[in-house]
This record gives sequence, structure tokens and C-alpha cells, in this order.
Amino acid sequence: MTEIKKIAFIINGARSLNSSIQKTIDQCAADAALSVQIGKTTKEKEASELSTAFSEEGVDLIVAVGGDGTVNEVINGMMRALRKPLLAIIPNGTGNDFYRSAFNNSTKGDFLSALKNPQVMPVDVGKIESHLGAQYFLNIADVGFGAAVVEILNKQRKYLGGKASYALAILRTFLGFKTPHLSIQSASYQYTGPVFMVAFCNGDMFGDGLYIHPGAKVNDGVLNITLLKKIGLMDYVRNLKNLKTGKRINHPEAFYFTENDLIVNVTKGKAVTETDGEHLPVAEIRVSIVPSAIQLLRTEVTKG
Repeated sequence: MTEIKKIAFIINGARSLNSSIQKTIDQCAADAALSVQIGKTTKEKEASELSTAFSEEGVDLIVAVGGDGTVNEVINGMMRALRKPLLAIIPNGTGNDFYRSAFNNSTKGDFLSALKNPQVMPVDVGKIESHLGAQYFLNIADVGFGAAVVEILNKQRKYLGGKASYALAILRTFLGFKTPHLSIQSASYQYTGPVFMVAFCNGDMFGDGLYIHPGAKVNDGVLNITLLKKIGLMDYVRNLKNLKTGKRINHPEAFYFTENDLIVNVTKGKAVTETDGEHLPVAEIRVSIVPSAIQLLRTEVTKG
């Protein structure tokens, strides 16, 4: 049985905690059987720095308290550490898409119960290499339209938050998006031409509950690739129901396949990358999967 005595909470300081989350943290801190440290971020990338430090200090469990961006920073810090503790997530973001991908679209967890009877699951981690170095992602990374949406979304957050911001960012991106031409090469797949978006999926959903690769599992040991070649606004509108209900996009320019390692280059136009909602200003990348790189504490509430 997994033993958890030393816990480090990494909290996104830009988001307020509801009473339930605060109570959970307070109860852990008051438990004499636990050693609890709390790190609250005040700037970008601080969660990554805290994660590396806590990992090296020898904590048994790191708890990411925030949304997909916070989880992304925490996982990058863990992957750069020499030792890797367990990971847990207390979702406190807008989309919480990785949590939902890992736990069958569950949006609620019971962290305290999970601590009493720990059960863990292995989780794959995606890796992106570029001239900027190595970046890791737990859920979804993509080149093209999704990355352009993230650019606009990050700018909107200064004056507009919440779920409506996703829909507005998607619409604004459609109005000005120019499809780049990409080269996508792997051992078993080669394509060069227009690419609306190529998504590298560990989980199955992003963008606040849109199923970009239905059936993808966070521990299936492969990258699940969704390639959309020539897609327009009306195609998106017609397939929005499918995206929300977990059905594949019904379009002749939509392709689904699996890979372990592939290389992307820009042959015409401009493109950038996003990793779990984090902007990466390059698109000349190598993408691979690190199977079972992290052990995730199961905290989902079983439905039914």
C-alpha cells in the first residue's frame, strides 16, 4: 500500500480558493500524522520551480491546486527533478480538462478520502523538443488553430475570464486565422500541406470539454494524433455537437491515428504550439511520449 506522509500543495495564487478546497488543505495541515508544506504562486513558472524543489526535498505527494496551466507547470517541474513523487490534482481552473480526461469526465474529487486509502494510476507524459529545450504536457499539445486560440485567450484573461472566454477566443481566432503548411513526419506517417491543426493527445479533451480525440487514454502508452487539414468555421459549427459529446469529427479532412514519435516543421506561413493551454512560440518541434512517467493519485468521485 502506498504510504503518504509528506505532502506539498502548490496553489495557483491568481485564483481564489472556495471554502471546500480551503477546508481540505486546512485539515491536512492540522493532521499530526502528516507533514504539509504549502507553496502559493505569485508569478508565471513559479509552480514549476516549486515542483522541482519539493520533488528533490523528498515529499511523497505533490498536489496541484489549480487548472490545466498549473498542472502543466507542476508536471514540468517534476519531470526535471531526479526523483518523482506522486501527483494529485485538486481542480480549481476553468476547464480542468486533464482531470476530466483522466477520470472519465469527473469534475469532482474527494482528496481526503483518497489519502486514507491511496490508489494510484500510471500516467503518460508528452514531450516536446525544440531549440527552446524540452517541454512536457499531460493532456494536449497542438500546432495551428488551437495554439492561436491560446494566444488570444491569454490576452483576453486580462479583462475577461470564465467559460465564455473560450468561446469568444475561438470565434476571434477563426476571423483572422491563416492556415499554415506543415511537414509532419514519423516512422509510419508522412504529410506535407495545409494544416488547420494537428493535436498530440494524451487525454481526450481540451478547450473546456471539447473531445478532440475521443477514446484517447492518459495511460495507453501512445500519442493519439488528430490531424485536421482543411477546416473552416462552418465545419466547426456543424461538428460542435460531436466535439461536446465525444464523437469523432465527421469530415473528409479529419484524420485520427497513433504514434510514439514525430517531427513537425513549418513549410509555409506561420504557426505556434500550445501545451495544456501554455503558449510555446515555436512550431519546429519533435513530439514523443514518455509512458507511465508519473503516478497519479486517484481522487475522482465514482458516479452512480
